[in-house]
Amino acid sequence: MGLENKLDTPMGQLSGGQRQALTLLMSTMDNCKILLMDEPTSALDPRSSELIMELAKNIIQEKKICALLVTHRLKDCIQFGNRILFMKEGKVEQDISAVSKNEISLEKLYVWFD
Repeated sequence: MGLENKLDTPMGQLSGGQRQALTLLMSTMDNCKILLMDEPTSALDPRSSELIMELAKNIIQEKKICALLVTHRLKDCIQFGNRILFMKEGKVEQDISAVSKNEISLEKLYVWFD
């Protein structure tokens, strides 16, 4: 995302994607065990969103971090992670294991919102 060329740039002058990437990198610099990602791509364009999610996936795998992704992007639910929890009014409505997750489609996820 070009951060290596922005070392002297104030945070406020970075793009939204660059800020998210920097935040992700800073939050995983320590020996964290759990990473909470609450709508990490909500204000980003599709290209930046893709880059952030790929960066997160690589960091999580490399550092063997347990991550919790909170998102409304159903495509990300299927593409990333190994389990899906669907919550409604603070309660778990669906708990999809890694095995079942491989068989789920976006259409099946949309039904949960009826």
